[in-house]
Amino acid sequence: MQRKKARVDTSVEKLNKKDTIEHYNAVMLEDIKSGIKLIQEGVDSSHVELKNELHEFRDETRMRLTAVEFAVMKNSKDIKSLDQRFDGLDKKVDSVRTELKEDMVKMEKRLSDKIDGIVTHVDDHENRITKLETTTLHPAT
Repeated sequence: MQRKKARVDTSVEKLNKKDTIEHYNAVMLEDIKSGIKLIQEGVDSSHVELKNELHEFRDETRMRLTAVEFAVMKNSKDIKSLDQRFDGLDKKVDSVRTELKEDMVKMEKRLSDKIDGIVTHVDDHENRITKLETTTLHPAT
């Protein structure tokens, strides 16, 4: 009668010495395969989790970058608008400055003319007072 070959599920009592080593090796191999399978499942799980986190990070970063780009574009438009407004204000300020200078020159001329008129008036009064003093205080004899 031909003896059955030992398998992993064969009980140890039914094994002879040669079968016991084969059985032990088969059990160890099965245990190693089981461990490798668990490690592979862990690696696969970690890979999926890492991949998901990477996608989430990329999506979040893309959204934030889009918001930053939008803000930069808006700020650039605002800066251009402000530059145009400042250019307009510079022109207005230059215009007002020119007008003020012209007005000041005119005012200075008017004041100078008035002062000259007052000086002439004062000189005339001084001459008249001197004349009066001379004729009243020192009459011609």
